[in-house]
Amino acid sequence: MEDFVQFIEKYDSFFKLLLALLIIITIWLYFYKKSGSSYSMTDKLWSIFVGQKDFYNKKLDMFHKERHDVDKFNSVYNLNAANVAELEKFTEWVKENGHDIRKISGIKGWFSIANLNVSKPARSMTFLLLLTFFCLVLSGLFVSLCGLTPNAIVKLSKQDPWFIINHQRAKPLFNEAAITADNCADTSYNKGDYSRRSGITQGSVNGICQAFQDKKESMAIDKIIKNQKILFYVGLYIIAFGGLALKYTFRRINALDFIHSSLQKRRN
Repeated sequence: MEDFVQFIEKYDSFFKLLLALLIIITIWLYFYKKSGSSYSMTDKLWSIFVGQKDFYNKKLDMFHKERHDVDKFNSVYNLNAANVAELEKFTEWVKENGHDIRKISGIKGWFSIANLNVSKPARSMTFLLLLTFFCLVLSGLFVSLCGLTPNAIVKLSKQDPWFIINHQRAKPLFNEAAITADNCADTSYNKGDYSRRSGITQGSVNGICQAFQDKKESMAIDKIIKNQKILFYVGLYIIAFGGLALKYTFRRINALDFIHSSLQKRRN
């Protein structure tokens, strides 16, 4: 157990830094996907750290502002226009056909602003994305709960199952066979029988009993519980990806609804 704790302590700062980087990258990717480019983000960073936002050359400044308008429009209305001409053509098309801009905003990835049409998503893939959403959310909840548990989650050897342990009780993660500090203190308690029922090797059962009695081992359990709290945030990150899967599912459903509504308009 001491080796496991030392591993956690050694890489604890690394894991926290990695988590922070993942959050930063996720935020950057969000704005990048929303606007279709990283120009706006770079422009903001440049103005913050350098201080000069506009270009001195008027032609360059005009081009830059047009690019900024395209990125802003893409971000606000969830589109992927390449230039101002496409946006102008799009706004005219929306007015002439009486389309609801909110519905178009909800089908990014399936609406081609260049051709002003909607592609039909496959229903099977939509179902698969919905299934992915449930799997990710359930997995994320499980990982988050592991981070919130008042027990250390450990595996002392390759032959052992993962098990939870605190200062009074230990049990396999997916088995109700538990051993307590009182059991370990009882000289007549059959540790071999417990090993067979729980799947935890005899040596690890002895290690659990030692952890109940030894102060150093007890402190090691506290350190594991403290370090594994990062799992709560990892779980939230997994759930966030589940949210993305749900968002893409709704986009596909909205695309099918838009196609159906457009056909109804033509018939009428």
